[in-house]
Order: sequence, then structure tokens, then C-alpha cells
Amino acid sequence: DDIRRISARPDITLHDVKKRIRRLYKHKMTLRYRDADGDMINIRKDEDWTACLQRFGNGEVKLELKQYEKSLLHRNEAHVSSAHHFQSS
Repeated sequence: DDIRRISARPDITLHDVKKRIRRLYKHKMTLRYRDADGDMINIRKDEDWTACLQRFGNGEVKLELKQYEKSLLHRNEAHVSSAHHFQSS
């Protein structure tokens, strides 16, 4: 597991989060968070990001990131997971 901590302003946009993560990992990642029921929720739109921020309040936001690689020969999916912690600064 690759766990990193990134400080960010509380009003950071989803677009800016994705840009920062892309700079760190050099490729696109799928962002997810765990909701109050324990379900993993994908963050694809601004509304998803807003719900994530509301879930965690003004403190730390823990995200799971996944990179999907599809094999053309076997049509299998492999993924790499990591967690990010965004803190309000």
C-alpha cells in the first residue's frame, strides 16, 4: 500500500484534486471514499466530491485511489490501491 498525506485548502475542487493526484502518480486514478454505511463511493462528478467533503466535515478526507489496467489478451482487470489523506490547511 502507498499511503500519502496531502495538505489542501478546504475549498479545493475535484478538478484540482485530480490534477494533484495525476502529478503524483503520472496517470489517471479512480477516486473513492467510504461512506457512513461502509460502502465505497466513486467520485466522478463535483456532486460526488461535495458529498465526500460533507461526509468528513472540515477535517481529513481519506480517499482510495485505483488505477485500472486492462489486458487485451485476457480481458482481466488489475488494480493498484493507495489511500490519500487530504487535510484542511
